[in-house]
Amino acid sequence: MGRVPETTVRDNQASVQQGVTFQSAKRNKTLWALCAVQFFSFSSLTTIPTHIVPHAIDSGFSTTGAAGILTLIAGSSVFGRLLIGFGFDRLGGKVAYVVCLTLLTLSLLFLLLMHEAKLLYVFALVYGFAHGGVFTVVSPTVAERFGLREHGRIFGLIVFFGTIGGAAMPIVTGRIFDLQNSYTLAFGLLTAMALMSLVLASMIPARSAPADQQAM
Repeated sequence: MGRVPETTVRDNQASVQQGVTFQSAKRNKTLWALCAVQFFSFSSLTTIPTHIVPHAIDSGFSTTGAAGILTLIAGSSVFGRLLIGFGFDRLGGKVAYVVCLTLLTLSLLFLLLMHEAKLLYVFALVYGFAHGGVFTVVSPTVAERFGLREHGRIFGLIVFFGTIGGAAMPIVTGRIFDLQNSYTLAFGLLTAMALMSLVLASMIPARSAPADQQAM
């Protein structure tokens, strides 16, 4: 392999040094807003894939048909990752987040209110796109807001909060179903949490200065 030009190495080093420290980021309200957004949104990103197959079976789908709903979610998620990824540089982190969380909230509301089983296909398409998009926007939004200086630590903290919600809500949803023999309350709770994540994301201030020059 050829030698990497020294100018490229210096540029890469300078890029990594840009941004705020983890200690500075912890005093930033935007960081904690993103942690809350991740907690509320990630709850549905693990719960729906876990429970959508039994819900589809309860709605009248065959086992194969119910598995097809999950497959459709996975396929739509790929398109969500690609399209949101391509559009991120133009949209910016806040707008990309709001787009994805709006679709997530609407899809969950649709799941909660729909009465015809075949409409699960529509839900799967919209939810899957939002699912992939939300996964995609987190890391570049952290880099956009805080730079790359301590990206790993900041990103890890945000994902940690998401993991709490992502680990707890599938269990809570299963418990609610066992008690009520219905997913209505659980899906309503997920919808409310997604709406909260959307509200929080929409309240994040727009960037007005480079990440290494502002407290955000």
